[in-house]
Amino acid sequence: MVASKYRTRVLAMARSTSYLIEPAQGISQMKRARERNLRGEIEKLRALHGYSLGYRPIHALLVKKAISCSLYLVRKVMKLAGFFGLPKKRKYPKGNYSPEIENLIKANFQSTSPHEKWFIDITQKRYLSGTIYLAAIKDSATRIVVGYATSRAPNSELVLRALSMATSQYKTKNTIIHSDMGSVFKSERYRNAVRQAGLIQSMGNAGLSFANQMIESFFGKIKTELLHTRTWKSYDEINRAITYYCESFYNSIRPQWA
Repeated sequence: MVASKYRTRVLAMARSTSYLIEPAQGISQMKRARERNLRGEIEKLRALHGYSLGYRPIHALLVKKAISCSLYLVRKVMKLAGFFGLPKKRKYPKGNYSPEIENLIKANFQSTSPHEKWFIDITQKRYLSGTIYLAAIKDSATRIVVGYATSRAPNSELVLRALSMATSQYKTKNTIIHSDMGSVFKSERYRNAVRQAGLIQSMGNAGLSFANQMIESFFGKIKTELLHTRTWKSYDEINRAITYYCESFYNSIRPQWA
């Protein structure tokens, strides 16, 4: 009470206002003490695990130890303390790439006949416990998906299965297959498969979002009409839905404009 009266006289503030300062100061001191204690726990965990963990695994370990804290608080404390985890390694190695492939499309997406130009790319969608990757190939004349495949990883095997589906169902002659500059499409394994199928590889220029818009339009539609309409519980559930959408709806029922 004495401190409150003294503050009121010196600072010329209303006494009702001065009563609000003391609790706020107490809360601030408690927050700082909590952050100091949390930093001590973080330092112990970092020392135990070789100073390699970032704030997300540190937060998970703290929760496992029944220490109540938010992910944001852990990140804040670690940032202020200068604690940083080691950078992630590439999940998929670069491999040995061949020289750059020429862009044969050059934003000309029109075709005079079916299977003159194919467009291939990969997209992804999260489900509750992981991510599903979808590779698809679209024909620019018929606007249908001529091949597709799904996987838990965006690797060469994924695009090769989509390519195999397309070439086994449709006869091609000097068909151009166009992609972006993704590492999968630069790999020798993919390039060899394209040559063996009698296709001509084309690759879009880097930094041009519209360079592969033919297949991107399909991805936009499947996301709007299917993938983003609900929360998917498992890989099998979303995989079945994608199969039905491609074969029984998009290629069979849905009107094709682009």
